[in-house]
Amino acid sequence: MDLPAAAPFRPVTVNNLTETASTFAVLRAAIRNPIEIWSDYFYHDHTYSTTMLGQRVHTTTDPDLMKAVLLDHFDIFPKSDLEQVVLERATGHGLLTAQGAEWRRQRKATSPIFRHRNLVGLAPVMIGAGAEAGARLAQTKGETDVLPYLANATLKVIGSTLLSGEEDSVDFEAISHNVDVLLENRGKVDVFDFF
Repeated sequence: MDLPAAAPFRPVTVNNLTETASTFAVLRAAIRNPIEIWSDYFYHDHTYSTTMLGQRVHTTTDPDLMKAVLLDHFDIFPKSDLEQVVLERATGHGLLTAQGAEWRRQRKATSPIFRHRNLVGLAPVMIGAGAEAGARLAQTKGETDVLPYLANATLKVIGSTLLSGEEDSVDFEAISHNVDVLLENRGKVDVFDFF
């Protein structure tokens, strides 16, 4: 018996806003799904500049420019007030919201985790969590929200590396659910964040 050919995989995409979108449309899209406000230029050019809510916004995907902005000259590229408000609400006071000397101190404290030799040691844990998430996703039918699967895999990697052997006693599904609830209530952009 011949099986029908499988349709080619087509991931879900978003329709990005055009350059002429109104401020209201941009705000609505940013709340619904921030990826929608990325211009097509974001995918094709390394650097893109625009004006949003009266502010000049620059975006880059060029590795050298990202290093210059985030590491070499971080002191002359402060985060905007809006960025601070939204990030602090979603993540608290940490590396993503720190600036200046505090940012450099936190970055130095966390950078050893991301050194090559440490990441190589974590690879088997990451591969295992990814394979498990893939196996669970393979059992789903139709359109599926992958975020819960990815969040659970991330928590398993964190748990396996930080709890060293005690991860079997942790309910990762419950933690993942609680993180979702926290972010749903804490990280939402509010219209008053813009003023």
